[in-house]
Amino acid sequence: MAGLRWRFALLGVPEVMTDQERLPAMSPTQTALLAALALQAGRSVGVDELIDGLYGDSPTRSAGSMITTYVLRLRKVLGPELIVRVGGGYALNVPRTAVDALEFERLAGAPLLGDAAVDAVRLQAALGLWHGTTALVGAIGPLCERRREVLAQHRERARLQWFECQLVLGRHAEILADLAAACELTPFAERLQALRMTALFRCGRQAEALEVFHRVRGLLAQELGIDPSADLAAVQQAILRGCDPQPRSAPVGIEVFGGAETGTPPPGQLPCPPSQLPSPRQLPSPPADLVGREEEIARLASAVRAGGHAVGLVTGMGGVGKSTVVVSAAHAIAADFPDGQLWACLRGSTEAPVGAGEVLAGFLTALGAPAERVPGGVAERAALYRSALAGRSVLVVLDDVGDATEFSRLLPGTAGCAVLISARTRPAIGVSAAVRLEGLRPAESARLVCAILGAERAGAEPAPVAALTAACGELPLAVRALATRLARRPAWTVASLAARLSDEAFLLGELEAGGAGLAEAFDRVFGRLTGSQAQALHALAVTRSRDWSLSAAAAALDLPEAQAERILEALVDAALLTSPGPCHYSCHHLVIAYARAWARTDRQT
Repeated sequence: MAGLRWRFALLGVPEVMTDQERLPAMSPTQTALLAALALQAGRSVGVDELIDGLYGDSPTRSAGSMITTYVLRLRKVLGPELIVRVGGGYALNVPRTAVDALEFERLAGAPLLGDAAVDAVRLQAALGLWHGTTALVGAIGPLCERRREVLAQHRERARLQWFECQLVLGRHAEILADLAAACELTPFAERLQALRMTALFRCGRQAEALEVFHRVRGLLAQELGIDPSADLAAVQQAILRGCDPQPRSAPVGIEVFGGAETGTPPPGQLPCPPSQLPSPRQLPSPPADLVGREEEIARLASAVRAGGHAVGLVTGMGGVGKSTVVVSAAHAIAADFPDGQLWACLRGSTEAPVGAGEVLAGFLTALGAPAERVPGGVAERAALYRSALAGRSVLVVLDDVGDATEFSRLLPGTAGCAVLISARTRPAIGVSAAVRLEGLRPAESARLVCAILGAERAGAEPAPVAALTAACGELPLAVRALATRLARRPAWTVASLAARLSDEAFLLGELEAGGAGLAEAFDRVFGRLTGSQAQALHALAVTRSRDWSLSAAAAALDLPEAQAERILEALVDAALLTSPGPCHYSCHHLVIAYARAWARTDRQT
């Protein structure tokens, strides 16, 4: 099949065509695999990324071999030169223009030029690539579900911009029927309804235009319990005054909506086109002595690099290095997001979490919105934030996330952006790749000590170094705190400190003196426990074990298994226990140590 010109049509029922024939339909899974490769045409897609894209969080044991089998089948159909092995993955060896979804995103995502005729031609070309109303029909798996939603959003945005261009060009009569049909399909789309009202007004049908407003207002009140937006109300007021509610020409790169009569952008718009907006670079510096975590960072980078609403998640107990991993992964892929990187610490594990509204205000000013034009409401800020990111490629890093409801407002709405998140426990959102961090490997902990103390000093006492890191449970924050304490005391030997760490009270005291912050962090978590949860954690701690079956834990708690399981699962959600398998629980030994100390000081509620 060499020399053939291939086309991959994903904007409808997926089809594969050459300049000579249309290939037969494939199975849903094989279609999903081909779509995953086509959506990153010319780039390698790792096997782990393919497994995540097809099976999500519940891959079968044979998922890897199934991927290999499906790739072999695709190569038989398409030819070995079209799907090539690259590193640890596969690549579809075609130009990106051969994939209609990628070409659509390129055309639809380009900034408006301010020339309505030129913009309308480009948008019409983008919309003309669709051969169905829904993308990736029949393709299964989380990846196709996400891209299907993203492509639908981009199609609606492109269609909206095309309607706006037609109004600027005076073609209100020609588009009136299409506008009415679009409004029937999306009755809550206020901007679309405003365009319909404008077209009706220009056709001399003022009463019908006002009727559209009254109908939308009633629908919003009945179904959503809200009033029409200020923009839609401004269109109604203009029509009541007998004024054209929309300007006849669009500023460069600005999407027109009602209320722009003065030439000053309203609060819901940015002051300049996306191409002229700042490109923030907010990532904090990664630690100079990072050790280990190569696999985790590579997995996150691979999943998030493609954008397309990709979300990478890092979870784990306090002190395990979640922030380090997300920041390091962000730096690894920063070049793939040329329009900037946003970073915020939400302090979700503290007593004073940062609200979404505060973070959005900071993000908006970083993206070019003047402080005086940042809306007051959180919902309005979130809407402007997503508008500011539309058509741009920005990486958003959200560290120490807590409340899923709050941080969900910070997720971009455009396919060119991606998100990296760190959190104690997994929030209830869809993710492209999830990494749960455990302690470092002993050799990695030793490397961290070596990086802090110096190779000569640490290398002279390998056994005491191993004893010190083991006493810390290979927890990076604890290892760093004790190694730093030694670095400040060059006359101390590693052995002199390690020998005393078997005393639990001494270990906790040294960690607190070393500024690890674990005591404060655990106090916050323990302080949020209910009485039964606190008693359960203390009861487990005094067993001197770190692993329990459900029956053993229930016996230690002196509770029926069903009741014990509810409490244990709550402790898992609080990141104080882990659950390696059903009816199986374990705990880091520093958590056990702090639980015993915490109980002795009688701080539980």
